[in-house]
Amino acid sequence: QPNEKYRNHRKQISQYIDGLFNNHGRVLVLRMDFSYRADFYPRMTLIKRHRDTLIRYLRDQQQGFLGFIWRMEYGIDKGYHLHTVILFNANQVQRDIRLGLVVGKYWNEVITEGNGLHYNCNAHKGSYRDCGIGEIHWEDSDKRASFERAALYLAKPDPLLEIVRTLEVEHLTTQGHYELSNKVENSRVFGLSQLNEIRGVRLGRPRGR
Repeated sequence: QPNEKYRNHRKQISQYIDGLFNNHGRVLVLRMDFSYRADFYPRMTLIKRHRDTLIRYLRDQQQGFLGFIWRMEYGIDKGYHLHTVILFNANQVQRDIRLGLVVGKYWNEVITEGNGLHYNCNAHKGSYRDCGIGEIHWEDSDKRASFERAALYLAKPDPLLEIVRTLEVEHLTTQGHYELSNKVENSRVFGLSQLNEIRGVRLGRPRGR
């Protein structure tokens, strides 16, 4: 049921954020959208693979990476794309705009082999009335609330994606690609990566609410 799934995803995000600030005093929040050039049309299985590669890159190569919240959408103009919240330990990294450029360049040039586009929301903080990105301290309740509202947007279902997914499943089934059809039908379109403890080191005392 879409409404039940939506409520469950919202609950997961809220619990995720609570867990984040219970263990980390300062968090750097990066909001990024990842998509493709207008002349490139990825299937759902490809953007899934690219998403997994992006998470591995963040986990293995970016210092201070804490976690990743994502949602897949489909747009008439953009095709499949990802809305993400990427979380870092602000004791280890500070320059959020530059960090977004580095991550975006890796998506554009390496992961998608030149077919990718990205939008770094942190480079446009002034355009958000409710700005829950950048560095957030665990005691800053206003900014934490703004961050949570922005993150909860990722729980919202996308009806167009479900229509396109259904058409893709029917097409693959008609072509006899049953295994691929099942993969598309059962693909997750929302998720949260496991919260990392910074390569086994916890910085700062656990925080109570």
